[in-house]
Amino acid sequence: MKDPDYFYKYLCVTHPATINLSAQTRAVPITREQIDAASSGIECVDYPTGAIKRMPMQTDPTGRDAHEPGAKLDEGKPELALLQDFANALREVGKVATFGAKKYSRGSWLQVPDGQYRYTGAMMRHFLDEADGPVDTDSGCLHAAQVAWNALARLELMLREKA
Repeated sequence: MKDPDYFYKYLCVTHPATINLSAQTRAVPITREQIDAASSGIECVDYPTGAIKRMPMQTDPTGRDAHEPGAKLDEGKPELALLQDFANALREVGKVATFGAKKYSRGSWLQVPDGQYRYTGAMMRHFLDEADGPVDTDSGCLHAAQVAWNALARLELMLREKA
């Protein structure tokens, strides 16, 4: 759970030099409109340390103003829509996930001891088993889809471990 003062952490001002921070200073939440009103970012005073930080503004990749019709402030964000190019492959990986959820239980793969190591082993077994035929006899799924699912499982575990 977030600290109850989470939304009060930053006191955003247009002229930070005029602010006198004291123990009684209480920041107020700022609106998206206030942030958008700043040209290239907004200066924020970190409450209670008093450090001034520059919060960068998001931009539209086509150069539109944030308030112009058709603007979308997504410059620099991952283009996850590109995953649509793998619709067939992702459906096959979904079949593997569905089989696993029915065979074990939904989400149980997250609790497997030594998961990264074990999913690496499963990934390699399916990779090598593909030489004997494209379909896994246990699940009826493609070995290549099993390889992809296991690669995603180990990647997810790695990323969660870092977080």
